[in-house]
Amino acid sequence: RKQSINGVMCQPVEHILHNIDEDWLTDGIPCNFHGDCILDNIIEYNNEFKLIDWRQNFNGKLYGDVYYDLAKLNHNLTFNHDLVTDGHYKVFVDNKDEWNVDILTSHKLQNCQETLHKFIVDNGYDLDKVKFLTAIIWVNMAPLHAGQLGDFLMLFGQLHLNRIYKKIKK
Repeated sequence: RKQSINGVMCQPVEHILHNIDEDWLTDGIPCNFHGDCILDNIIEYNNEFKLIDWRQNFNGKLYGDVYYDLAKLNHNLTFNHDLVTDGHYKVFVDNKDEWNVDILTSHKLQNCQETLHKFIVDNGYDLDKVKFLTAIIWVNMAPLHAGQLGDFLMLFGQLHLNRIYKKIKK
């Protein structure tokens, strides 16, 4: 059933995934991949940035999809693990049965995300696809977390899926 999240009437996740253009969503770009491209896996070493903790394969293949790595990084610039661990997110229902979700971010992370989005657009990638996959990442993470955090991830992902879905369906 539809539900209101942050004042937006949202379709169920299943409805969006059933009606999304699969060709658009699955038209990836094979590449050498990291598989878990989050801030915790980027270190500075000898004045260079290095990626650590690479996955050895992607579903048995030695390559992945650049969109997945971009979406994982985009996810982590919004859903920062340190801020979430410190409890800087909210999920609650008001007295009108409207769900509300919110998450704290920093100015530095917002600037990094703007830089990432500019990189995506400037290099000919589809920013809407990256944002859609980011929302799917949140929905996929939800069952891994009990209680309030799982609820937050599901609702936050559903809200963002609806926003991007409405935009690309126009």
